[in-house]
This record gives sequence, C-alpha cells and structure tokens, in this order.
Amino acid sequence: RFMPRWGILGLGRIAHKFAQDLLTLPDAELYAVAATDAQRAAQFAAQYGVPHAFGRYDGLLTLPDLDVVYIATPHVQHAANTLLCLRGKKAVLCEKPFGMHADEVGQMIETARSENVF
Repeated sequence: RFMPRWGILGLGRIAHKFAQDLLTLPDAELYAVAATDAQRAAQFAAQYGVPHAFGRYDGLLTLPDLDVVYIATPHVQHAANTLLCLRGKKAVLCEKPFGMHADEVGQMIETARSENVF
C-alpha cells in the first residue's frame, strides 16, 4: 500500500490546519516541514512529530523520498514556491489562488509538464 510522504512549505495558520487534517489519514505521513526560520520549523516539527524540519524552503528538495509538498505560503508566493518544488521533482498541492495571474499559472503548468511532475 502506497503511503505518500508529505512536506509542508510555509508554516503559518493554514499549515497547522493542514497538518492536523493530514494526521487523521491512515495512508499519509507528514514527513517534512520548511519555513524561513529554522526555530519555527523545529517547533512545528516537534508539535506534530515530523522527522525533518528545515529553515529554508529548498531544504525539502534534499529529501529523495519526499513525495508531495503542500504550499502554505502567502498567495503572492505560490508561484515561486510551486516552481521551486516542481523543478526539484516534487509533486505539489497548491490551493487557490494557484497564481496571481495567468502567466504565472501557465508557467507552473508548463514546468509540471516538462518536469513530468504532478
């Protein structure tokens, strides 16, 4: 049985809600978190029993067995954060707004296709 290993990029209020919900799923693992502050990432990881915490977003890309990243940053950062993960061969769940304008969305879709990542 496949049990995806999830990462969360950005650790604000919505990240806590996502983590709480993810922990209710028997077939998912909260595996890594990343913030722009290492202490905040470590505290979040400790609160939810997450084995990997990074004080840089690109830290998530160092984990070859991380399957998917939930983007929990402010809306204006969604495109840049999604592109970072896609280029690092990580699948992404990015909620609305997906991008701030059509050009960002087009770039995200094209990158996902060219990198063959969901």
